[in-house]
Amino acid sequence: MVAADQTLRTALIDILGRSAMTRDAIVEELIARGASTGAAATVRKTVDAALQLDTSFSDGADGVVYLPALLEGTSWTAWIDAIDARDGFVRSDPHLGQLTWWLIAGDVDVVDESGRRIGPIETDGILLGGVDTDVILMPEGSLDGLTDGWATVRVTGGSLCWTRCAEPPEPHERIVAAISAGFARSVDEREDAGLGLDVPSGLRFAMGESVVLEALMVDREAFVAHPAAPLPELFRAAGLEVRRQVVVEAGFDWAAYDAWTLGNRVRLNYDLSSAQVEELSIVVAALADHVADDIDGLGADADTRQSLARRVAAALADSDVAFAFWETSLDGDTELPALVSFAMAVADEVHDATAPGLGWLLARALDWGGEAVLADRLLTELLPHAGGHALVLEDAAGFAADRGDAATAFRLLSEAGVEPPAFDEEDDEFDADPDPAQMLLLEIAPWATGRPRETARRNDPCPCGSGRKYKACHLGREGFPLAERALWLYDKAKRFMRARGADTAMALAELLADDDDRLYDELLESELVADLVLHEGDWFDEFLDSRSELLPDDEAILAAQWLLAERSVFEVVGIGKEQIELRDIGSGERLTVVNVTPNHQTRIGGTVVGRPLPVGDAYRALGGIVPISPTWITPFLDAIASDDPEELVGTYAALFRPLGSSTADGG
Repeated sequence: MVAADQTLRTALIDILGRSAMTRDAIVEELIARGASTGAAATVRKTVDAALQLDTSFSDGADGVVYLPALLEGTSWTAWIDAIDARDGFVRSDPHLGQLTWWLIAGDVDVVDESGRRIGPIETDGILLGGVDTDVILMPEGSLDGLTDGWATVRVTGGSLCWTRCAEPPEPHERIVAAISAGFARSVDEREDAGLGLDVPSGLRFAMGESVVLEALMVDREAFVAHPAAPLPELFRAAGLEVRRQVVVEAGFDWAAYDAWTLGNRVRLNYDLSSAQVEELSIVVAALADHVADDIDGLGADADTRQSLARRVAAALADSDVAFAFWETSLDGDTELPALVSFAMAVADEVHDATAPGLGWLLARALDWGGEAVLADRLLTELLPHAGGHALVLEDAAGFAADRGDAATAFRLLSEAGVEPPAFDEEDDEFDADPDPAQMLLLEIAPWATGRPRETARRNDPCPCGSGRKYKACHLGREGFPLAERALWLYDKAKRFMRARGADTAMALAELLADDDDRLYDELLESELVADLVLHEGDWFDEFLDSRSELLPDDEAILAAQWLLAERSVFEVVGIGKEQIELRDIGSGERLTVVNVTPNHQTRIGGTVVGRPLPVGDAYRALGGIVPISPTWITPFLDAIASDDPEELVGTYAALFRPLGSSTADGG
């Protein structure tokens, strides 16, 4: 905060102490003390802005509280997982969510039992098992002696003291009573606030950290006098259940809650109408029942199965509903075989193999499950019955592009109503991120609208060997040579990776950027990150396994060669107008990279790291070439020789960190 904000913050802390106060009351007190001047409405805006940015404060049923003061002297019990501790963190859920909001503000230290500072705490969200998980990053050495067991976490002097706990304490009756009251206050406060959530009647729930906050307001002294048992035990003792930080009373209707949260999520993420959300809910529920029935059917009797199947097929005929269903199914960790079985069960009941949305779902699930050729054939058969179903047309266009049929892909995208993304010439960027269909259109447009050069004179024998004259055989039907299509082949692999490995790319860019948002954006779109995900992340191997039977034969062979190409460190030994000559420092091999425009960083004797890919007699820097200083030669050679992707990525991260800018755009 700037000085003026710090003055206000100090006043807020002094006013609140360990009590709660409404925002209007805070404004009145600030004005009465002379700590703020001006109209009450103006002061209120200033207070709201300050509280919005400072997570040391939180809102409760009675008003605003200052968390460090409210938590001071309390003790909590947490399990310290050995694997997590090895990586330097403790998960917030399920034991320490009540501290996390305060810890986000920073400036919280870990101290030992004598009060000696060990180091600062940080918080972050990381992917664990594919789930974005809130974690508390601990200073080095602070978890020594605590791993694989229980720990007591005591709030003392605005810091946290972590000590070994042989056995977790039993739930104390006063704390349990406070938790019960805290739940009721949390629910009432949420319902009174409204928040535009439109919660169905009877769904009484609250977030775990809110329940604990309210419990502290009810009987803080109970938490100071007695160490708290693990939160799941406290909730259970109070007759409450917890699922993913949501606290409810026993007998809660989780199915109704899931339907309500699904509706909220899809409205926000997919811009669906209320009617579309209702249709989506029917399909989601049908899938859940199908899976719960051991993938055996859609209902107890023929009439029920047929009625539900018709509703599912009708819902999936809406492209927006079908896409939202696919995405939410993947987010919910639904297995692909279950989606295949579900789609086939519905198709059997409706006796219609040409229902477009249903056929698309089956084709998409087959494709992602490794049956791309079968999926391509199914979509091709669906096309005459697609009726403008955008997803059928777009996925069929993707397969056509994989086969090298740019003209068909272009036509299908046009039928689907896909238009090029708007581009701002002045800022040299798109007005908005292109969606996958627009990205596919950008990929195939040069090949669909361009014309290969003629390979013979009109009356010469056709080079294909047919014995016919060129004008009667391949004139006007020439294909682009492989040397030109190499770029398209690499784009196909990147499209495959974007669809299935996007999380890996984002995690890698975040690691390399080290909290530099501008660098993160550059790296996420860079050829370097794409190539690291494709090669070291094994997504190119996945691409080739999935698409080798669809690719033109010469592209499949070239892709197999690329799979063997290794990253290395090179010395620049020659510079041309649009190429550079490189010498592999490890092997001594010389190679010519032909699609690189040298810049001010490119010089004879300079060193670069990259993975040039062979195309005919030359190489292409499709995955980017990164200049490095001589001091980085050995670290990169060692990282590459280790055959350890994490070591290689760590070396790149160390390279970028001191630079503070990206050199990952190749060239």
